[in-house]
Amino acid sequence: MEKAACWMAGAVVALVVVLRPGEAWAAAGSGAVALAAPLLAAAVMAVVTPPLVAADLAWRRLPNGMIAVGFAALTVSAALGPRMPAVLLAATGSFALFALLRATGVVGMGDVKLAALLSGTLATADRGPTALVAAMAGALVMAVAAGGVLALGQAARARVTNRAGPKTIAFGPALLFGFWVAYAALT
Repeated sequence: MEKAACWMAGAVVALVVVLRPGEAWAAAGSGAVALAAPLLAAAVMAVVTPPLVAADLAWRRLPNGMIAVGFAALTVSAALGPRMPAVLLAATGSFALFALLRATGVVGMGDVKLAALLSGTLATADRGPTALVAAMAGALVMAVAAGGVLALGQAARARVTNRAGPKTIAFGPALLFGFWVAYAALT
């Protein structure tokens, strides 16, 4: 039942926040597929965000199936829209940066894949390279700040309960928080 609630919450967010029904219908009605293309990747991210957060908090894992659904939607969005080079560059650059962090043990492989997906999704918004770089930098700063808050909360909880907490934090929710703040700033 918990999984169903997560998926429903994501669907509601996708319909209300990301798709902005008026804009989506206008784009579809005018036949302007390129205008609606960026909305597909963001809508799918809205649907998978709650279950990704729940899974990472509970098991410290970001399920590959949900990441793959996001990449499929991103591929379609990039193919239909005018931003394919920007999407590829953003996703590849984030993957490389987070792979370096993974090599040092700072993040997990799920975080590497999620960062590439989120950067590529940000790149589908046609706001120019300067806005994209600023949004990606802002998303990273927000993710690190949110990760710090998660770590502090985890440490406080361990101290109050007198039990040692997990040695790692779930960084996926922090990445998603940073992504949604950046996405809101871009759109």
